Amino acid sequence: MIDYKTSHFKEYSNFIVDYELKETGGGNVLSVITQDKDTYLNTMLEMMNAEDSEGEYGSNFDENYINRTAVIIRPLQPFLDWGSNLYPDDIEEMKETRTYLISEDIEDVQVWLKKKFDKIFMFELESWHLNKKEWPQKRNYKMFNEWFRVEISALVYDFEKKPVFKP
Repeated sequence: MIDYKTSHFKEYSNFIVDYELKETGGGNVLSVITQDKDTYLNTMLEMMNAEDSEGEYGSNFDENYINRTAVIIRPLQPFLDWGSNLYPDDIEEMKETRTYLISEDIEDVQVWLKKKFDKIFMFELESWHLNKKEWPQKRNYKMFNEWFRVEISALVYDFEKKPVFKP
């Protein structure tokens, strides 16, 4: 269709924006909808700008909001030293962060963390080494903060359409 337009109607600069093929009793009828070059290019530019301002997932953040607070744990050198003594070939993997989702209703995450730090600490240790006898035995909140950097994000969004899987 474009080749035909180019060869037979090259003096026209309109853009084909849509078409419809209808079957009638007397044969097929092709209807073509066009726009002049400037209108078409302005429309395309406006659409691109609207997509950029909304982003890939639209501007409605409420529908993507998850009612959780994220506690992000980044291993620091003492954890890496402990792990590299046990698994020297896995040091790069040990540098990966982990994210724990907790209730958004927790008003003071730092207070919660002081009470629950050892649960996270043990989870981090167990993810690398199951022998609890080789874990640091006198873990406390100060040690936790020396071994891990903690970041808190109260705004968590899920852009995926597929539901979160939780076994």
